[in-house]
Amino acid sequence: MARTVQQLFPHLPLSVIIDDLHITRSVELTVENVLEGHVQAPTAKPPAFSTHSDYHLATPTHLAAYHIQ
Repeated sequence: MARTVQQLFPHLPLSVIIDDLHITRSVELTVENVLEGHVQAPTAKPPAFSTHSDYHLATPTHLAAYHIQ
């Protein structure tokens, strides 16, 4: 069943299709979910830490304010 859906939507990972098939137990309903946008390929996650200038590091002032040495 999952391969049938993947032939229609090759951009979707098989694991995503299988997850929805576990819920719907129906190829037709899974296809409808994809067409309606309820099932989508996962997007890349942003990095856990920013490397930009908006990333704030503890400064001596911050450390003193919280009595940390």
